[in-house]
Amino acid sequence: MCGNHKKIEKIVKKTNIFFAEVGFSDTKKDYLNNKKVFDNYGIPFLGVHSPALIPKKTKAASRFIDFVSNDEDIVKKSIKYLENSLIFASSEKMNYVIFHPGGCEEIGFEENLKEFLKIRRSKSEVYLYRFFKNFERFLKICENLNIKIGIETRFYPGEFPDFFELEKIFKEFDSKFLYYWHDLSHAYVRENIIKEPSYLKNFKNKLLGIHIHDIKGLDEHRPPGKGVIDFKKIFDEIKDVKNIYLVFEIDEKYKEEEIIDGIKKIERIIKIDKFVSREKWKPYKFKMEDMNFHLPERIIIHHTAFPSIKEYKGFETIRKIQAEHIKRGFSDIGYHFLIEPEGKIIVGRNIYFEGAHTKSKNKKSVGIALIGNFEEEKPTKKQINSLKKLIFILKRFFNIKKIKMHKDYNKDTLCPGKNLEKLLSSNLFDF
Repeated sequence: MCGNHKKIEKIVKKTNIFFAEVGFSDTKKDYLNNKKVFDNYGIPFLGVHSPALIPKKTKAASRFIDFVSNDEDIVKKSIKYLENSLIFASSEKMNYVIFHPGGCEEIGFEENLKEFLKIRRSKSEVYLYRFFKNFERFLKICENLNIKIGIETRFYPGEFPDFFELEKIFKEFDSKFLYYWHDLSHAYVRENIIKEPSYLKNFKNKLLGIHIHDIKGLDEHRPPGKGVIDFKKIFDEIKDVKNIYLVFEIDEKYKEEEIIDGIKKIERIIKIDKFVSREKWKPYKFKMEDMNFHLPERIIIHHTAFPSIKEYKGFETIRKIQAEHIKRGFSDIGYHFLIEPEGKIIVGRNIYFEGAHTKSKNKKSVGIALIGNFEEEKPTKKQINSLKKLIFILKRFFNIKKIKMHKDYNKDTLCPGKNLEKLLSSNLFDF
């Protein structure tokens, strides 16, 4: 999630970031400044945290939306802000909008929390009635715009919805456009201080994404590792959930080094810490505006054919492949990942953009190319081990239904070469 664009650029250079989310307190100027940074690295914006975009910067932006208020003017303004967020997301070809439904008139932690919660829960039916009355229209907007909407876990005891209200919302609105957005610190407070049931366990089937940050006491939005959350346990809990968005929501008051260390902690847990980012191989300019968003459902394996393993010259070769692809009219390098002879996994075209590697089958496909000509030589053991690792990671986070070779779809090619084909067809790979 975005913040200061100058700090963002320093972070992107040293981490594996694949997409961005517009922050709830971002103005149009903030968005354009951040977009300029991310465009330079081939990273798309995929989501908006409502009420963004807001007219001017304010720390109270998260309170702009309140659907359960008894003040009709507040509700009208809330409707306008959420509508604007949905329209903005659609106009910028994004996929989702997150929002806080409200209940902001009571946001404190009381000394007598048990008594406070008793009073708060007595208002539950009224809050639900107000929410139901105003929310159905938004699901119709989501359907018309093809935008998913996620209700985020709340933090303070007075906010709406609590766990039991969220259950009723999903029961009331059985829509393929309505989802749950899990906030790690918020859920920690809800489950450990307010003593509500597990949000991940109960709403996993509706999970759209996760805001990743740490918490200590009630101090949230800390970099991972600077609090009490067990991130490995969290990722073990969601290992079977596909196509979810993982977003770092770290307070920009922290130094770049602290934020980078926190992101790298998560990279190690999800096994992408060894990926070679685009920044490291210094790609040539590309045409991001011509690319189409997609969510991968299949992996297609290639060899580069040129150069041979012996002729490989590191990042110079990757740039040469990109230049050749652009010369052929592609927007960028056609492959999403390349695996070099020493086994390094190099990030090519952003995985959320349709590639250019297999005629008529690029949409919803991940193109992986091993460097070498495997009609004439054999892939290295390190390449094969890295291919296995990459496939495992992709199958974990995306709904991968098929793993194929280039020649399975285009009969006029020998790609990925007989020597790699032989290995892919053996029991080395559990497809």
